[in-house]
Amino acid sequence: MNHSCKSKKNVLWIAGVLIGLVLMMEGFLRTTGIQAEYAENNLQANLSRIGQYDFEPPPENLILGSSLSARLLPSLFPAGKGRFGNLALDGSGVPMGLEIVKKRKERPLRIYLEANSIFFRSLHNEQMLRQAISNPIYTMSRFLYCLRPGSRPSALLYAWLKKTREANEKGVSGVQPMQTEVSIKPMSNEEQAALRQIPFQGVQLFFVLVPSGRGEAHPTGELLRVVGEIGGTWIEPRKWLEDNGAYLRYTDGLHLDRVSAQEVCNAIANASYHKAIDSSQKRDPSPH
Repeated sequence: MNHSCKSKKNVLWIAGVLIGLVLMMEGFLRTTGIQAEYAENNLQANLSRIGQYDFEPPPENLILGSSLSARLLPSLFPAGKGRFGNLALDGSGVPMGLEIVKKRKERPLRIYLEANSIFFRSLHNEQMLRQAISNPIYTMSRFLYCLRPGSRPSALLYAWLKKTREANEKGVSGVQPMQTEVSIKPMSNEEQAALRQIPFQGVQLFFVLVPSGRGEAHPTGELLRVVGEIGGTWIEPRKWLEDNGAYLRYTDGLHLDRVSAQEVCNAIANASYHKAIDSSQKRDPSPH
């Protein structure tokens, strides 16, 4: 009998300690608002970005795209340009990001769409994401910060380790010379229709050709024309960098390293600021 009572007390003590630790963690997360910039895998990284968009006030500026744009972290953008959010999705593209944006009534003031992946879709990855965000745990994370993908202790530790490693590593050079403004195929009627359905009332649209280590190309022909027709603004960050961004470096030969990503973030912020002043310009001017 005494042994049974002692076991129950031990269980209650352990449960009390665990509840206390969870409450302490919850309080810490709510007070600091800390979120992991990186995650252990693509799914967790995507869920973290979606969660930040779903559960927090909408940012003034929102980035949509693929893993290329996922490197454009909100913390890398210059201060004074408004708060940035990133809803770029690894293994997916702009269409899935737009699907998530349309679920909220509140809208950002400006949306930056990665022109490289403007039509890219991965049905498998998109279905996996839809299932993940319909999970009850994800729904509960709206109220419990400790359940949010970007607030898990493992994610915070991984993000700290990766950020520390990246600070001491330098990426590799991209292919030279970089080719841009190359149309791969004609734009289909379906693609033109999809593009014309993008605009949101009161939201400025910027279409960004994000630098990659393998060069950039328009995904379809006539993209610039249709972007202009729907009131969008075209930005090529390379044209806002010295030597057309030839000095940019990449972690894996494709994705920008942290230092280069910050250069591109500055270029995007500066370009959009000047474009907003003169919205009649349809193509990027070179400031050099």
